[in-house]
Amino acid sequence: MSGVDIVIVLVWSTVVLGLGIFAGIRSNLESFWVNDRKTTTFALVSTIVATQVGGGAIIGITSSSYAKGTGFGLVALISTVSGFLVIAWLAPWAKAFGDKYRAFTLPEVIGKRFGRSSQIVTATIIVVAYISLLAGQILSAVTL
Repeated sequence: MSGVDIVIVLVWSTVVLGLGIFAGIRSNLESFWVNDRKTTTFALVSTIVATQVGGGAIIGITSSSYAKGTGFGLVALISTVSGFLVIAWLAPWAKAFGDKYRAFTLPEVIGKRFGRSSQIVTATIIVVAYISLLAGQILSAVTL
């Protein structure tokens, strides 16, 4: 990287961090986690799809399907669709429970229902899962 590249990255990072701090000062917990419950269905589905369709998924599933056959791709597609259907089935219960107990995250919902130790285990599992997903994204970027 040249000096210009480093300056651009530092300026960009500073601007994004500053905007995040400014927005954080002006908002409360509910507006941060659930956008004051104003998100449209289309926007919500779009963010979920954008999260699911990353470099790791595209490169990994495509290369595995090429190497092992189309069955791998079909299993990935079917498991994703099945997961979305299960989430859609559980969503009304989770929303009602979250509204009743003012719980915004899955660990909070689990904690209110099953206790603090379950909340910590759930949060730990989610952090490990996201670190694994990030590692997959970085690995797919490196292999491009």
